Amino acid sequence: MRIRFEEVLYFESLADFVKIHLSNGKEKLALVNLKNLEQQIPSQHFVRISRSHMVNIHYVDSLNVNHLILGKIQLSIGAQYAEQVTQAIVGNNALKRRV
Repeated sequence: MRIRFEEVLYFESLADFVKIHLSNGKEKLALVNLKNLEQQIPSQHFVRISRSHMVNIHYVDSLNVNHLILGKIQLSIGAQYAEQVTQAIVGNNALKRRV
């Protein structure tokens, strides 16, 4: 399965699988855990926001301490990830840019 990073909104952990949520509304499953996936993908495009989610920073519409918005989707930010999420998104001006 080949998926371009630009097409990915976010990844969702499902034990040993990852559900890949795409910008066209489709979803795919991959047999990999989120921790291993995080080590394989470009950090300039993605940031881990919780134990269960990693998002494409270029699709983030808004951000606060507790959650972020990707279109109509709201995802919670884990307390231990809040600082790195803010740095990745605000530091890269990702709220202003689009893929």
